Amino acid sequence: MINKEFIIVGAGLAGLTLAYFLLEQGIPFERIAVIEKHSKSGQEASGLPGGLLNPFMGYSLAPKPGYLEAFEFSRQWLLKLNDSCKTPLLIPCSLLRPVLSSDHTSQRLLNSFEKNKDRLPLFPQVRLHTTQTLHHQFPDCSPFNVCFEINPVYSVLF
Repeated sequence: MINKEFIIVGAGLAGLTLAYFLLEQGIPFERIAVIEKHSKSGQEASGLPGGLLNPFMGYSLAPKPGYLEAFEFSRQWLLKLNDSCKTPLLIPCSLLRPVLSSDHTSQRLLNSFEKNKDRLPLFPQVRLHTTQTLHHQFPDCSPFNVCFEINPVYSVLF
């Protein structure tokens, strides 16, 4: 039996982040247990070679309650971790979300942009590219007539 006040199941990104923040709050190491079923941490979902930190998930560009705050908190946390790593952990980049005129999902994305464009934050920035600017700036997107660019998002390397 484990006799600890805090038991964290899983030594992936979430579990180790929780342990880190408990330690930051002054909880002694001796009161924390991290249980992992594998011999090394990060072997399941966190074992993926990378991820994407993106504030707009799903089929909408409407800022959902708490998403932008969570994005900024995660960004600051990962930037802090990045400063202590020998190799880059966090790489800023742009995310392109192409829109197909006949696709239902794309239509929902377009509608959410039109409905919420005055509420969209200045950071991260969401821009709508139409045919002329899209094909000039992003020639590989030639099959598409409309595309959203979200900048910055972050590629997270594990």
